[in-house]
Amino acid sequence: MKPWAAAVLAFQLAACNAAVPAKLPAGDTEIGAVARDCSAPRYCGKVGFVDCGAAWDGPAYYFEKDTGKILGRCGGDCIGPVGPDGADPARDCATSCPPPAWKCSR
Repeated sequence: MKPWAAAVLAFQLAACNAAVPAKLPAGDTEIGAVARDCSAPRYCGKVGFVDCGAAWDGPAYYFEKDTGKILGRCGGDCIGPVGPDGADPARDCATSCPPPAWKCSR
């Protein structure tokens, strides 16, 4: 393969794995209700991501593009004790941040 062809192929493959910006689902959806003051959403197929200050212990969310249903509560939402109902934020984050459907780089 010629060097320029390899470079073009590498660029195309990288672009395929990049999340793309778009609008947030409606305010009456699960994500729309909590993410109005967050970063602009980025989408990877049918999964969206918003950052609500995760670098400063704020949450970040992965959600379904079509329904706005939250798939993963990440960032600051991963910090905390096991709840009385047995919910374990650290365990949940290990499996849903990112969720299996997210195949892109942020």
